[in-house]
Amino acid sequence: MKTFMLAVMLAVFAAVTFAPGNALAQKQSDRKETDTERMMRPLRDSDAPPPAAPEVVITRGWGNKKFGRLVFDWRAPVKFTAKIVGNQLRVTFYRPLKTKFDVASENLKGYLSELRVQTDARTVLANLQGYYSIRSFANENAVVIDLVPEESANGRPAEDPNAWLARTPKIPVRAGKHPGFGRLVFDWSDEVGYSIDQDGDLLRMRFDRPARIDVSRLSSTLPGRVSAATSETTKSAVRVGFIIPPTARIRHFRDGARVAVDIITPEQAEKKSDHAADDHGAETEAHRKARTTKKVFAKDEQTKPDRAETRKPIRLTKKARRLKRLAERQQRISDKKFRGAPLVTSEATRRGSALDIKFNWRKDVAAAVYRRGEHYWILFDGRARLALGSLVVAGEGMVEEVEQTDASEKSMLRLKVPKHLLATVMKSGTSWTIRLAPARMTGPLATPIEVRGDIDSNKMPAVLVAAKGIGRSHVFIDRTIGDIVHVYPVLKPGLGNRVARNLVDVAIPASAAGLVLVPRRDDIAMIRNADGIYIAAPGGMSVSRSLEISDKSEAADTGHVFGAMSDWSGGGPDSFEKIKYERLRRILTAPEKDRNRARLDLAKFYIANDMAADAMGVLQIVEKQDPKQAEEAPFIAMRAASHFLMGHYGSAAPGFSHRHLLNDPSVSPWLAGIAAAKGDWVESYRKIRDSRGIVASFPKWLKTRFQMIGAEASLAVKDTDGAKLWLDALRGASLDRKDADYLKFLSAHALRLEGKPSAAKSIWREVMASPDRRVRAKAGFALVNADLDSKHIDRKAAIDKLEKLSFAWRGDAFEFDLKRRLGDIHAEQGDFRASLLRLRQAASHFKDVEGAGAIAEDMRKRFRQLFLEGSADKLPAVTALALYEEFRELTPAGKDGDEMIRKLADRLAGVDLLSEAARLLEHQVRFRLTGPERSRVGARLAVIRMMNREPAKAVEALKLSDEPELPKALEFQRRYLNVQAFGEAGKPAEALQLLAGDVSHEAEMLRLALHWKNANWVEVGSTVRRIIPQQTVDSLDPKFADLVLRWAIALTMENDTDGLASLRNRFDKAMAATKYAEAFRAIVGVDVGVVPDFKELVRKTGDLEDFQTFLTSYRDKVQSSALSAIN
Repeated sequence: MKTFMLAVMLAVFAAVTFAPGNALAQKQSDRKETDTERMMRPLRDSDAPPPAAPEVVITRGWGNKKFGRLVFDWRAPVKFTAKIVGNQLRVTFYRPLKTKFDVASENLKGYLSELRVQTDARTVLANLQGYYSIRSFANENAVVIDLVPEESANGRPAEDPNAWLARTPKIPVRAGKHPGFGRLVFDWSDEVGYSIDQDGDLLRMRFDRPARIDVSRLSSTLPGRVSAATSETTKSAVRVGFIIPPTARIRHFRDGARVAVDIITPEQAEKKSDHAADDHGAETEAHRKARTTKKVFAKDEQTKPDRAETRKPIRLTKKARRLKRLAERQQRISDKKFRGAPLVTSEATRRGSALDIKFNWRKDVAAAVYRRGEHYWILFDGRARLALGSLVVAGEGMVEEVEQTDASEKSMLRLKVPKHLLATVMKSGTSWTIRLAPARMTGPLATPIEVRGDIDSNKMPAVLVAAKGIGRSHVFIDRTIGDIVHVYPVLKPGLGNRVARNLVDVAIPASAAGLVLVPRRDDIAMIRNADGIYIAAPGGMSVSRSLEISDKSEAADTGHVFGAMSDWSGGGPDSFEKIKYERLRRILTAPEKDRNRARLDLAKFYIANDMAADAMGVLQIVEKQDPKQAEEAPFIAMRAASHFLMGHYGSAAPGFSHRHLLNDPSVSPWLAGIAAAKGDWVESYRKIRDSRGIVASFPKWLKTRFQMIGAEASLAVKDTDGAKLWLDALRGASLDRKDADYLKFLSAHALRLEGKPSAAKSIWREVMASPDRRVRAKAGFALVNADLDSKHIDRKAAIDKLEKLSFAWRGDAFEFDLKRRLGDIHAEQGDFRASLLRLRQAASHFKDVEGAGAIAEDMRKRFRQLFLEGSADKLPAVTALALYEEFRELTPAGKDGDEMIRKLADRLAGVDLLSEAARLLEHQVRFRLTGPERSRVGARLAVIRMMNREPAKAVEALKLSDEPELPKALEFQRRYLNVQAFGEAGKPAEALQLLAGDVSHEAEMLRLALHWKNANWVEVGSTVRRIIPQQTVDSLDPKFADLVLRWAIALTMENDTDGLASLRNRFDKAMAATKYAEAFRAIVGVDVGVVPDFKELVRKTGDLEDFQTFLTSYRDKVQSSALSAIN
């Protein structure tokens, strides 16, 4: 036992040392993270602050064929991260939350399952139902997570990233035993570089070219005490490993392109090893396999020179040590839990994106492998203690949980595996191998389980599950789900049920081997017979449509493509499986020239039995075998019908409109269905109104569907007589509960059109109890509209009801109609934002629905009414701006759009919302305008920037809007604005350069302001001298009085006494009559040193109200008139 445990530990030790494809690359050392690194990386869990009380968050969700959306409505903005880990969506918030997922889970069940909040109250997890990429963003207080199905450019699933592995060459390996040594020969077709490394009892080889080397077949021919480990292929190399005796020597050489490796085992070492085995118990072949279960190779190293022997210590990465501990822990649990049971070793090997798990039983046992939810269950018909260490190591990243569960007389293993991985079961001798791989790498079952309709002794419906060769039944309670499971294992692989079948009274989970039945009634009898399991119940079984027992409908072939669809099934549903496999047999036995004809018959059979996806698969094979067949009318029609039945209406439409089908009336009902899906009831009515005879020849389930469309289209165009014909035909049919409720819903519409609203509403209320969500939603919508029209409820109540109803059914023309109605009612209420928001959702999410274009035009009209015709003037300026920003895309091109922006900018500037006005004008300058108008609005933007004390941005605005050949007035205005902006920005030289050569009064005043601000007293005096009259005057225009005073101050600051004397002689009498008389005498009559508060006088003089700068006049215009009035 000690020898065995040592072997297992060595195997795990080596396994975790060598990781497949660098999967176990060494992590970074545990150094302290710097503040810069922490700030630059995304938010993670450990960054969260100490726990706080959870906030109540409303969670919403909905999905359509293009994407699924999950929304968390917080009370305030919150930081978050969102990512996909394995097959789970993980959303982590910076604050704790408390929420309910009832509505979101229901609406997103095609995208997510098991939405839950983790114990940290900050992390939300959900299981993904397929392959998705995510996009996430915050919209104010809402956190939005979108799940987008991953598809390649042609709309098909992306290629398996490991598909390259199948394209690498397969290299044969031979092994031989010779006296004193064993030889391995690798038969390469041409010479390839290689290296060999011996590390104790581990021999590693690396070839410098990718290839597939299967060493698993060498186990019976390897030299004594040498066991195969594994091979691992990367895109640049292939590596092989073996366990050899520690005392062995290695010799290697080339023979042409072949590489030979000799493992030389000295006789003395063999004897010593044998003697030790006698003392401690001989190591069995199974034990040696246990040691070699998982040898994965560390990441590629530089190719080293060949050496016969290498001795290096083995170093484990942190990840490898963790996996080693997990493997040892799992083995300890298994040993303790199943003490006394015989040990069954296992070997787990990664092959690209696949994982092979081999169980080495010493006796022949039956096995079953099946899936339920997130778990694969493996059942062996024999009790054992399963060695699971290698599975824990090799399954890292693929198998999340590994557990052997308690079981008597059997061994059960539960694996948590992502849903995109499927199991394939193989058997060699007494050993079972389970391969987990993506679906595209999984082939069909050799013997699929058949499920047939039957009749019991009381002539009641029953079910026969045809599964010859199944073993004894194992019945137990599935503790994960809580129901009773019947498992029938098989001795040979190949028998299974690839796709789960969920009948009303019994479920048949998907299985890769064996049969699994889960009864849903306590009174079901499961009787074993030679053909499989016969299932019956008192009163008969409730069976699905494909197994339903009914009489064959007869219909004459009209010569049209869909003229005799009821014959496509080939018989009644009671013979479904028999007919199906008869048609499959015809394909297998038909001559090659007739094989596609047999395939087309099978495709018809699938379409007639509502198995469109299966039909599409057959049609793809036909097209591949004979591309010309795809140009024939029957093929085109069947492919279009398959698209239609799968809900791919956009793909179906071109087929039904093909030139080969233009004159075929049997296509009309399908075209009507496509129009109905788009909400175009007028076109739907036009196509189906004369198709009652054609529809009558369709299979029952499809006939019901098109009769519903005919009735609804007739009601939509108010053809009550036509609707009555369709409804009467439906009333005479045997309908299931969902169809019966929808018939009531349509009948109520007919009553309303006949002037009986009370009777209609009574039926709609009854239909509100339907188990079908779509029927309930449509009935609720009809009730709200009827109550609002009759004034039984007001608009506010109608809005509340419709907003709640918007979560009941998503993703088709119904949701489009509901959002459009909400938009109209919100507008009538005066809630412009809510109205535009709902209309935008309808137009953007349902572009293919009839009426989407009209909604877009309606939105533009309402936007024009708001911002061009004055409706927005009733709103506060900030609210009007927010509304404009949110729906900016509705701004019309051309003059009307520019006028909208002008009006809004004028209003914002008038109430001193300068930054908001600037943002609006800058967008206009950057993206909307050209030519002189761009320069004109750019000048307005500059004024706003100057008023907001942002001179540098004013300069930038003028530069951004510069255009050639402007009108002179606009050119002067922009130049003077630029001067003022440069001056305020502290760039007087640039400002003065712009004024060079300009001697106008405006230019001189700007020069004076620049020189004054920069205390250039000489130039202040020179500029004033050019502005005011040159002669001595007795009276002075008041506008010049402050200039004379400034001149006096400038002369005083320059200590120019002569100039002061001259100024006093010229203007003393004139200044005496102004309000500046006292200040003027003080300045020109005494020395500066004895004038108290002289500097204060200078400061106050700089702010004299009569000194109107260029900008001050603009400010007055903006506040008194409008911003646009300046030019």
